[in-house]
This record gives sequence, C-alpha cells and structure tokens, in this order.
Amino acid sequence: MTENGYENLGGVIIRLRKERNMSSADLLIKMQLGNCDISSVTLKRIENGVRAVREKELSVLAEMFGITPEELLGMRNS
Repeated sequence: MTENGYENLGGVIIRLRKERNMSSADLLIKMQLGNCDISSVTLKRIENGVRAVREKELSVLAEMFGITPEELLGMRNS
C-alpha cells in the first residue's frame, strides 16, 4: 500500500468491478450516468493509484457497488 492509500483503493475498485463482470468502460459509463464528470484517463489513474478519488466519485462508486463510502474506504485494509 502506498503512503496515501490511493493505490490500494484503486485495487479495491478494480476487484469490485471485476466481481461484477464490468469493464473499465462499463464503470465509466455508469459513473457518468451517476452524474460524475470523469474521463477514461481519470478512471485509469484512480485504478492505478495515481490520483485520489474525490468525494462525489467515492459516493457514486459506493452506490454502484451497493456499499457505503465508508465500507469502500475500509476495504483498503483487506
């Protein structure tokens, strides 16, 4: 895990996405439909642990995965 935790959270997002048989493109579309203005480059940077997830993005991701933002953040330590 990196010092800031971005890398680990990105890994959690990838794992949850793959568990739901979603591609990065599927996730991107769902996030955009969830009123989250995000590009494919930004999503890749989040998944690669290069960029932090903003509050709105975290909320949309958690809702899409059927968990709370706190649960999503808590999975970083798993």
